[in-house]
Amino acid sequence: MTTQRNAVRLGILLVSVFFLTGFGPISRAADDVQEINDEGMTLDLSLTQAIDDAKHNNVLLKIAVEKIDEVRGRLWQNDSDLLPHLSFGASQGRVFWENFAGQGLPAFGVIGPFNTFDARFQITQRIFDLSAISKFQAGQMDVAMAREEKELAQQQVVTAAVISYLDVLQAQEQLKAVEEDLRLAQTLVSLAQHQLKVGVVTNLDVVRAQTRLAERRAKEQEDIERLDTAMLGFKRIIGLPLNSELSLSDSLIFFKEKPMGLSDAIATALKHRWEMSIASSKVRYARYRLSEAVRERLPKVDLYGNYGQSAVEPDKYAHKAAQIAVNVSVPIFEGGQIAGEIRQQASQVKQAKTLYDDMRTQVQEDVRLALQTLSTTTEEVKAASEALRLAGQQLGLARRQYTEGVGNNIAVVDAQAALENTRQSYVSALVQYHMARVNYYSALGRTESFHLSRS
Repeated sequence: MTTQRNAVRLGILLVSVFFLTGFGPISRAADDVQEINDEGMTLDLSLTQAIDDAKHNNVLLKIAVEKIDEVRGRLWQNDSDLLPHLSFGASQGRVFWENFAGQGLPAFGVIGPFNTFDARFQITQRIFDLSAISKFQAGQMDVAMAREEKELAQQQVVTAAVISYLDVLQAQEQLKAVEEDLRLAQTLVSLAQHQLKVGVVTNLDVVRAQTRLAERRAKEQEDIERLDTAMLGFKRIIGLPLNSELSLSDSLIFFKEKPMGLSDAIATALKHRWEMSIASSKVRYARYRLSEAVRERLPKVDLYGNYGQSAVEPDKYAHKAAQIAVNVSVPIFEGGQIAGEIRQQASQVKQAKTLYDDMRTQVQEDVRLALQTLSTTTEEVKAASEALRLAGQQLGLARRQYTEGVGNNIAVVDAQAALENTRQSYVSALVQYHMARVNYYSALGRTESFHLSRS
Protein backbone atom coordinates (compact mmCIF):
# COMPACT_ATOMS: atom_id res chain seq x y z
CA MET A 1 0.00 0.00 0.00
CA THR A 2 2.84 2.40 0.86
CA THR A 3 4.54 1.73 -2.46
CA GLN A 4 1.30 2.44 -4.30
CA ARG A 5 0.80 5.73 -2.44
CA ASN A 6 4.29 6.93 -3.32
CA ALA A 7 3.92 5.79 -6.91
CA VAL A 8 0.63 7.70 -7.21
CA ARG A 9 2.25 10.87 -5.84
CA LEU A 10 5.14 10.65 -8.26
CA GLY A 11 2.77 9.74 -11.08
CA ILE A 12 0.65 12.84 -10.47
CA LEU A 13 3.78 14.97 -10.54
CA LEU A 14 4.90 13.39 -13.81
CA VAL A 15 1.52 13.94 -15.48
CA SER A 16 1.31 17.57 -14.32
CA VAL A 17 4.76 18.41 -15.66
CA PHE A 18 4.06 16.49 -18.88
CA PHE A 19 1.04 18.66 -19.69
CA LEU A 20 2.86 21.85 -18.70
CA THR A 21 5.65 21.05 -21.17
CA GLY A 22 5.45 22.47 -24.67
CA PHE A 23 7.36 22.87 -27.90
CA GLY A 24 8.81 26.34 -27.41
CA PRO A 25 12.37 27.34 -28.25
CA ILE A 26 14.81 24.66 -27.19
CA SER A 27 18.38 24.93 -25.98
CA ARG A 28 21.56 24.60 -28.00
CA ALA A 29 21.86 21.03 -26.74
CA ALA A 30 18.58 20.14 -28.44
CA ASP A 31 19.76 21.78 -31.68
CA ASP A 32 22.89 19.64 -31.51
CA VAL A 33 20.70 16.54 -31.15
CA GLN A 34 18.84 17.52 -34.33
CA GLU A 35 22.13 17.92 -36.23
CA ILE A 36 23.40 14.55 -34.96
CA ASN A 37 20.23 12.79 -36.05
CA ASP A 38 20.37 14.43 -39.48
CA GLU A 39 23.65 12.54 -39.87
CA GLY A 40 21.95 9.25 -38.95
CA MET A 41 23.58 8.90 -35.53
CA THR A 42 22.08 8.04 -32.15
CA LEU A 43 22.62 10.18 -29.07
CA ASP A 44 23.83 8.30 -26.01
CA LEU A 45 21.99 10.02 -23.14
CA SER A 46 22.80 9.59 -19.46
CA LEU A 47 20.42 10.47 -16.63
CA THR A 48 22.58 13.48 -15.74
CA GLN A 49 22.36 14.80 -19.30
CA ALA A 50 18.61 14.24 -19.35
CA ILE A 51 18.21 16.25 -16.15
CA ASP A 52 20.31 19.06 -17.59
CA ASP A 53 18.22 19.15 -20.77
CA ALA A 54 15.01 19.24 -18.74
CA LYS A 55 16.27 22.19 -16.67
CA HIS A 56 17.10 24.14 -19.84
CA ASN A 57 14.08 23.30 -21.98
CA ASN A 58 11.07 22.65 -19.75
CA VAL A 59 8.29 25.25 -20.02
CA LEU A 60 7.43 25.00 -16.33
CA LEU A 61 10.85 26.42 -15.41
CA LYS A 62 10.69 29.13 -18.07
CA ILE A 63 7.37 30.32 -16.65
CA ALA A 64 8.78 30.26 -13.11
CA VAL A 65 11.64 32.54 -14.22
CA GLU A 66 9.17 34.97 -15.78
CA LYS A 67 7.14 34.93 -12.55
CA ILE A 68 10.18 36.36 -10.75
CA ASP A 69 10.24 39.34 -13.14
CA GLU A 70 6.50 39.78 -12.68
CA VAL A 71 6.88 39.98 -8.90
CA ARG A 72 9.82 42.38 -9.24
CA GLY A 73 7.50 44.67 -11.20
CA ARG A 74 5.05 44.64 -8.30
CA LEU A 75 7.93 45.45 -5.93
CA TRP A 76 8.68 48.60 -7.93
CA GLN A 77 5.05 49.61 -7.52
CA ASN A 78 5.28 49.09 -3.76
CA ASP A 79 8.49 51.15 -3.61
CA SER A 80 6.80 54.17 -5.17
CA ASP A 81 5.20 55.23 -1.85
CA LEU A 82 8.68 55.66 -0.34
CA LEU A 83 10.28 57.53 -3.26
CA PRO A 84 9.81 61.13 -4.42
CA HIS A 85 7.27 61.88 -7.15
CA LEU A 86 8.42 64.60 -9.54
CA SER A 87 6.25 66.08 -12.28
CA PHE A 88 6.00 69.13 -14.52
CA GLY A 89 2.84 70.94 -15.48
CA ALA A 90 2.12 73.98 -17.64
CA SER A 91 -1.13 75.73 -18.50
CA GLN A 92 -2.22 78.72 -20.59
CA GLY A 93 -5.77 79.95 -20.11
CA ARG A 94 -8.07 82.89 -20.81
CA VAL A 95 -10.76 84.06 -18.42
CA PHE A 96 -13.59 85.94 -20.11
CA TRP A 97 -15.52 86.96 -16.99
CA GLU A 98 -14.63 86.62 -13.37
CA ASN A 99 -17.48 87.60 -11.00
CA PHE A 100 -15.84 88.77 -7.79
CA ALA A 101 -19.16 90.13 -6.53
CA GLY A 102 -20.49 86.60 -6.52
CA GLN A 103 -17.57 85.67 -4.31
CA GLY A 104 -18.33 88.32 -1.70
CA LEU A 105 -16.26 91.19 -3.16
CA PRO A 106 -18.85 93.56 -4.68
CA ALA A 107 -16.34 96.40 -5.01
CA PHE A 108 -14.52 94.55 -7.78
CA GLY A 109 -17.64 93.54 -9.70
CA VAL A 110 -16.99 91.56 -12.87
CA ILE A 111 -13.60 91.76 -14.58
CA GLY A 112 -12.22 90.28 -17.74
CA PRO A 113 -11.20 89.13 -20.18
CA PHE A 114 -7.62 88.33 -19.12
CA ASN A 115 -5.01 85.61 -19.69
CA THR A 116 -3.28 83.35 -17.18
CA PHE A 117 -0.13 81.28 -17.57
CA ASP A 118 1.47 78.93 -15.07
CA ALA A 119 4.37 76.45 -15.44
CA ARG A 120 5.88 74.62 -12.45
CA PHE A 121 7.87 71.60 -11.35
CA GLN A 122 6.11 69.76 -8.55
CA ILE A 123 7.63 67.31 -6.07
CA THR A 124 5.96 65.20 -3.42
CA GLN A 125 7.85 63.14 -0.88
CA ARG A 126 6.35 61.04 1.87
CA ILE A 127 8.61 61.57 4.88
CA PHE A 128 6.79 59.42 7.44
CA ASP A 129 4.66 56.35 6.67
CA LEU A 130 5.39 53.16 8.57
CA SER A 131 2.69 51.25 6.65
CA ALA A 132 4.57 51.93 3.39
CA ILE A 133 7.72 50.43 4.93
CA SER A 134 5.82 47.25 5.84
CA LYS A 135 4.37 47.15 2.33
CA PHE A 136 7.90 47.41 0.90
CA GLN A 137 9.10 44.58 3.15
CA ALA A 138 6.17 42.42 2.04
CA GLY A 139 7.11 43.10 -1.58
CA GLN A 140 10.68 41.97 -0.97
CA MET A 141 9.38 38.77 0.64
CA ASP A 142 7.13 38.24 -2.40
CA VAL A 143 10.22 38.30 -4.66
CA ALA A 144 12.00 35.85 -2.35
CA MET A 145 9.01 33.48 -2.54
CA ALA A 146 9.01 33.69 -6.35
CA ARG A 147 12.67 32.61 -6.36
CA GLU A 148 11.90 29.75 -3.97
CA GLU A 149 8.96 28.64 -6.13
CA LYS A 150 11.30 28.62 -9.12
CA GLU A 151 13.64 26.30 -7.23
CA LEU A 152 10.69 24.08 -6.30
CA ALA A 153 9.58 24.00 -9.93
CA GLN A 154 13.11 22.95 -10.94
CA GLN A 155 13.01 20.15 -8.37
CA GLN A 156 9.67 18.98 -9.74
CA VAL A 157 10.95 19.05 -13.32
CA VAL A 158 14.04 17.05 -12.32
CA THR A 159 11.84 14.49 -10.56
CA ALA A 160 9.61 14.21 -13.62
CA ALA A 161 12.65 13.72 -15.89
CA VAL A 162 14.01 10.99 -13.60
CA ILE A 163 10.65 9.18 -13.49
CA SER A 164 10.30 9.38 -17.26
CA TYR A 165 13.86 8.04 -17.68
CA LEU A 166 12.98 5.11 -15.42
CA ASP A 167 9.77 4.54 -17.39
CA VAL A 168 11.76 4.18 -20.61
CA LEU A 169 14.26 1.85 -18.91
CA GLN A 170 11.39 -0.28 -17.59
CA ALA A 171 9.86 -0.53 -21.06
CA GLN A 172 13.24 -1.51 -22.50
CA GLU A 173 13.85 -4.18 -19.86
CA GLN A 174 10.37 -5.61 -20.29
CA LEU A 175 10.92 -5.80 -24.03
CA LYS A 176 14.26 -7.57 -23.46
CA ALA A 177 12.54 -10.05 -21.14
CA VAL A 178 9.86 -10.75 -23.75
CA GLU A 179 12.55 -11.23 -26.41
CA GLU A 180 14.24 -13.78 -24.17
CA ASP A 181 10.86 -15.46 -23.65
CA LEU A 182 10.37 -15.48 -27.41
CA ARG A 183 13.73 -17.16 -28.04
CA LEU A 184 12.93 -19.72 -25.36
CA ALA A 185 9.50 -20.37 -26.88
CA GLN A 186 11.09 -20.93 -30.31
CA THR A 187 13.57 -23.38 -28.75
CA LEU A 188 10.74 -25.29 -27.07
CA VAL A 189 8.79 -25.48 -30.35
CA SER A 190 11.84 -26.98 -32.02
CA LEU A 191 12.23 -29.40 -29.13
CA ALA A 192 8.56 -30.47 -29.35
CA GLN A 193 8.87 -31.02 -33.09
CA HIS A 194 11.97 -33.14 -32.53
CA GLN A 195 10.22 -35.20 -29.87
CA LEU A 196 7.30 -35.71 -32.22
CA LYS A 197 9.59 -37.01 -34.97
CA VAL A 198 11.18 -39.57 -32.69
CA GLY A 199 7.72 -40.63 -31.53
CA VAL A 200 8.09 -39.65 -27.90
CA VAL A 201 5.19 -37.15 -27.82
CA THR A 202 1.99 -36.43 -29.70
CA ASN A 203 1.11 -33.52 -31.97
CA LEU A 204 -0.66 -31.89 -29.03
CA ASP A 205 2.73 -31.05 -27.49
CA VAL A 206 3.77 -29.23 -30.68
CA VAL A 207 0.54 -27.24 -30.83
CA ARG A 208 0.86 -26.34 -27.15
CA ALA A 209 4.40 -25.02 -27.71
CA GLN A 210 3.37 -23.14 -30.87
CA THR A 211 0.50 -21.47 -28.98
CA ARG A 212 2.93 -20.24 -26.36
CA LEU A 213 5.20 -18.88 -29.11
CA ALA A 214 2.30 -16.97 -30.72
CA GLU A 215 1.39 -15.43 -27.35
CA ARG A 216 4.98 -14.24 -26.88
CA ARG A 217 5.00 -12.64 -30.35
CA ALA A 218 1.82 -10.71 -29.54
CA LYS A 219 3.31 -9.62 -26.21
CA GLU A 220 6.44 -8.44 -28.01
CA GLN A 221 4.40 -6.09 -30.20
CA GLU A 222 2.61 -4.68 -27.14
CA ASP A 223 5.92 -3.97 -25.43
CA ILE A 224 7.37 -2.36 -28.56
CA GLU A 225 4.41 0.03 -28.63
CA ARG A 226 4.78 0.75 -24.91
CA LEU A 227 8.49 1.56 -25.37
CA ASP A 228 7.71 3.96 -28.23
CA THR A 229 5.09 5.73 -26.10
CA ALA A 230 7.43 6.01 -23.11
CA MET A 231 10.25 7.36 -25.30
CA LEU A 232 8.01 10.04 -26.83
CA GLY A 233 6.88 11.20 -23.39
CA PHE A 234 10.49 11.27 -22.20
CA LYS A 235 11.64 13.39 -25.16
CA ARG A 236 8.86 15.87 -24.58
CA ILE A 237 9.61 16.27 -20.87
CA ILE A 238 13.33 16.94 -21.41
CA GLY A 239 12.59 19.16 -24.42
CA LEU A 240 14.32 17.24 -27.21
CA PRO A 241 12.93 16.86 -30.75
CA LEU A 242 10.45 14.01 -31.01
CA ASN A 243 12.23 12.63 -34.08
CA SER A 244 15.59 12.37 -32.29
CA GLU A 245 17.14 8.94 -31.85
CA LEU A 246 18.14 8.33 -28.23
CA SER A 247 19.93 5.53 -26.44
CA LEU A 248 19.86 5.59 -22.64
CA SER A 249 23.28 4.85 -21.20
CA ASP A 250 22.18 4.28 -17.58
CA SER A 251 20.44 1.09 -16.47
CA LEU A 252 18.25 -0.47 -13.80
CA ILE A 253 21.15 -2.45 -12.32
CA PHE A 254 20.52 -3.03 -8.63
CA PHE A 255 22.85 -1.49 -6.07
CA LYS A 256 21.96 -1.02 -2.44
CA GLU A 257 21.14 2.49 -1.33
CA LYS A 258 22.50 3.45 2.08
CA PRO A 259 19.89 5.79 3.55
CA MET A 260 20.36 8.18 6.45
CA GLY A 261 19.03 7.47 9.89
CA LEU A 262 15.51 8.71 10.57
CA SER A 263 16.47 11.75 12.67
CA ASP A 264 19.21 12.86 10.25
CA ALA A 265 16.91 12.35 7.26
CA ILE A 266 14.14 14.45 8.82
CA ALA A 267 16.60 17.22 9.74
CA THR A 268 17.98 17.21 6.17
CA ALA A 269 14.50 17.33 4.66
CA LEU A 270 13.37 20.22 6.89
CA LYS A 271 16.49 22.12 5.84
CA HIS A 272 16.50 21.40 2.10
CA ARG A 273 12.86 20.99 1.09
CA TRP A 274 11.78 24.10 -0.80
CA GLU A 275 8.20 23.52 0.34
CA MET A 276 9.35 24.27 3.89
CA SER A 277 11.16 27.40 2.82
CA ILE A 278 8.12 28.64 0.89
CA ALA A 279 5.79 27.92 3.81
CA SER A 280 8.09 29.86 6.15
CA SER A 281 8.27 32.78 3.71
CA LYS A 282 4.49 32.88 3.48
CA VAL A 283 4.30 33.30 7.26
CA ARG A 284 6.72 36.23 7.15
CA TYR A 285 4.88 37.74 4.18
CA ALA A 286 1.55 37.53 6.03
CA ARG A 287 3.11 39.20 9.08
CA TYR A 288 4.40 42.11 6.99
CA ARG A 289 0.93 42.55 5.50
CA LEU A 290 -0.59 42.54 9.00
CA SER A 291 1.96 45.14 10.10
CA GLU A 292 1.04 47.23 7.07
CA ALA A 293 -2.64 47.09 8.00
CA VAL A 294 -2.01 47.99 11.67
CA ARG A 295 0.24 50.92 10.73
CA GLU A 296 -2.49 52.40 8.54
CA ARG A 297 -3.84 53.89 11.81
CA LEU A 298 -0.66 55.94 12.28
CA PRO A 299 -0.12 59.49 10.94
CA LYS A 300 1.31 60.04 7.47
CA VAL A 301 3.47 63.05 6.71
CA ASP A 302 4.00 64.35 3.16
CA LEU A 303 6.23 67.14 1.93
CA TYR A 304 4.95 69.07 -1.09
CA GLY A 305 6.67 71.75 -3.10
CA ASN A 306 6.57 73.43 -6.50
CA TYR A 307 8.66 75.94 -8.37
CA GLY A 308 8.11 77.66 -11.67
CA GLN A 309 6.76 80.74 -13.40
CA SER A 310 3.44 82.57 -13.28
CA ALA A 311 2.38 85.19 -15.83
CA VAL A 312 -0.34 86.47 -18.09
CA GLU A 313 1.49 84.88 -20.98
CA PRO A 314 4.90 83.10 -20.97
CA ASP A 315 6.76 86.34 -21.79
CA LYS A 316 4.40 88.90 -20.26
CA TYR A 317 4.52 89.94 -16.61
CA ALA A 318 6.40 86.75 -15.85
CA HIS A 319 7.61 86.16 -12.33
CA LYS A 320 8.93 83.29 -10.27
CA ALA A 321 6.38 81.29 -8.32
CA ALA A 322 7.05 78.74 -5.59
CA GLN A 323 5.26 76.92 -2.81
CA ILE A 324 6.18 74.48 -0.06
CA ALA A 325 3.91 72.66 2.36
CA VAL A 326 3.89 69.85 4.87
CA ASN A 327 0.75 67.75 5.04
CA VAL A 328 -0.12 65.57 8.03
CA SER A 329 -3.03 63.15 7.85
CA VAL A 330 -4.40 60.96 10.61
CA PRO A 331 -7.30 58.55 10.01
CA ILE A 332 -10.01 59.02 12.60
CA PHE A 333 -12.96 57.11 11.22
CA GLU A 334 -12.85 55.37 7.87
CA GLY A 335 -16.01 53.27 8.09
CA GLY A 336 -14.22 50.21 9.50
CA GLN A 337 -11.93 49.71 6.48
CA ILE A 338 -8.69 49.58 8.50
CA ALA A 339 -10.21 47.38 11.20
CA GLY A 340 -11.48 44.99 8.53
CA GLU A 341 -8.07 44.90 6.85
CA ILE A 342 -6.36 44.13 10.18
CA ARG A 343 -8.79 41.33 10.88
CA GLN A 344 -8.32 39.88 7.41
CA GLN A 345 -4.51 39.97 7.59
CA ALA A 346 -4.48 38.53 11.13
CA SER A 347 -6.46 35.58 9.76
CA GLN A 348 -3.96 35.23 6.90
CA VAL A 349 -1.13 34.99 9.45
CA LYS A 350 -2.92 32.21 11.33
CA GLN A 351 -3.62 30.35 8.09
CA ALA A 352 0.03 30.63 7.01
CA LYS A 353 1.19 29.32 10.40
CA THR A 354 -1.25 26.41 10.19
CA LEU A 355 -0.02 25.51 6.69
CA TYR A 356 3.59 25.76 7.85
CA ASP A 357 2.96 23.36 10.73
CA ASP A 358 1.10 21.00 8.40
CA MET A 359 3.94 21.12 5.86
CA ARG A 360 6.42 20.31 8.61
CA THR A 361 4.35 17.26 9.51
CA GLN A 362 4.00 16.33 5.83
CA VAL A 363 7.77 16.45 5.32
CA GLN A 364 8.32 14.15 8.30
CA GLU A 365 5.67 11.77 6.98
CA ASP A 366 7.27 11.79 3.51
CA VAL A 367 10.65 10.89 4.99
CA ARG A 368 9.26 8.08 7.12
CA LEU A 369 7.30 6.62 4.19
CA ALA A 370 10.29 6.96 1.87
CA LEU A 371 12.58 5.08 4.27
CA GLN A 372 9.95 2.42 4.84
CA THR A 373 9.32 1.95 1.13
CA LEU A 374 13.04 1.88 0.34
CA SER A 375 13.55 -0.92 2.88
CA THR A 376 10.54 -2.87 1.58
CA THR A 377 11.48 -2.61 -2.10
CA THR A 378 15.06 -3.65 -1.34
CA GLU A 379 13.76 -6.91 0.08
CA GLU A 380 11.34 -7.28 -2.83
CA VAL A 381 14.23 -7.12 -5.32
CA LYS A 382 16.12 -9.78 -3.39
CA ALA A 383 13.04 -12.01 -3.30
CA ALA A 384 12.34 -11.46 -7.01
CA SER A 385 15.96 -12.27 -7.87
CA GLU A 386 15.77 -15.53 -5.93
CA ALA A 387 12.44 -16.41 -7.55
CA LEU A 388 13.98 -15.80 -11.00
CA ARG A 389 16.89 -18.12 -10.18
CA LEU A 390 14.56 -20.87 -8.96
CA ALA A 391 12.25 -20.48 -11.99
CA GLY A 392 15.26 -20.99 -14.25
CA GLN A 393 16.17 -24.17 -12.37
CA GLN A 394 12.57 -25.39 -12.58
CA LEU A 395 12.52 -24.92 -16.35
CA GLY A 396 15.87 -26.70 -16.71
CA LEU A 397 14.60 -29.73 -14.80
CA ALA A 398 11.33 -29.82 -16.75
CA ARG A 399 13.17 -29.66 -20.08
CA ARG A 400 15.54 -32.45 -19.05
CA GLN A 401 12.66 -34.74 -18.14
CA TYR A 402 10.83 -33.86 -21.36
CA THR A 403 13.95 -34.47 -23.45
CA GLU A 404 14.36 -37.86 -21.78
CA GLY A 405 10.83 -38.73 -22.85
CA VAL A 406 9.23 -38.65 -19.42
CA GLY A 407 5.69 -37.33 -19.95
CA ASN A 408 4.41 -34.50 -22.16
CA ASN A 409 5.46 -30.86 -22.24
CA ILE A 410 2.79 -29.49 -19.88
CA ALA A 411 5.38 -29.20 -17.13
CA VAL A 412 7.76 -27.46 -19.56
CA VAL A 413 5.12 -24.93 -20.64
CA ASP A 414 4.14 -24.28 -17.02
CA ALA A 415 7.78 -23.78 -16.09
CA GLN A 416 8.23 -21.52 -19.11
CA ALA A 417 5.25 -19.40 -18.02
CA ALA A 418 6.59 -19.25 -14.47
CA LEU A 419 9.98 -18.05 -15.75
CA GLU A 420 8.35 -15.38 -17.91
CA ASN A 421 6.30 -14.14 -14.97
CA THR A 422 9.30 -14.02 -12.66
CA ARG A 423 11.31 -12.10 -15.27
CA GLN A 424 8.57 -9.47 -15.47
CA SER A 425 8.26 -9.44 -11.69
CA TYR A 426 12.00 -8.91 -11.33
CA VAL A 427 11.93 -5.95 -13.74
CA SER A 428 8.95 -4.49 -11.87
CA ALA A 429 10.73 -4.97 -8.54
CA LEU A 430 13.82 -3.18 -9.89
CA VAL A 431 11.69 -0.26 -11.10
CA GLN A 432 9.81 -0.05 -7.81
CA TYR A 433 13.12 -0.04 -5.97
CA HIS A 434 14.53 2.81 -8.02
CA MET A 435 11.21 4.66 -7.76
CA ALA A 436 11.52 4.28 -3.99
CA ARG A 437 15.00 5.79 -4.28
CA VAL A 438 13.56 8.70 -6.26
CA ASN A 439 10.94 9.16 -3.57
CA TYR A 440 13.66 9.05 -0.89
CA TYR A 441 15.78 11.72 -2.58
CA SER A 442 12.68 13.80 -3.28
CA ALA A 443 11.61 13.57 0.37
CA LEU A 444 15.06 14.89 1.37
CA GLY A 445 14.85 17.73 -1.17
CA ARG A 446 17.86 16.38 -3.08
CA THR A 447 16.36 14.94 -6.25
CA GLU A 448 19.28 16.15 -8.38
CA SER A 449 21.58 13.82 -6.39
CA PHE A 450 19.69 10.75 -7.64
CA HIS A 451 21.82 8.52 -9.87
CA LEU A 452 21.80 5.17 -11.66
CA SER A 453 24.52 2.78 -12.78
CA ARG A 454 25.87 2.69 -16.29
CA SER A 455 24.87 -0.25 -18.48
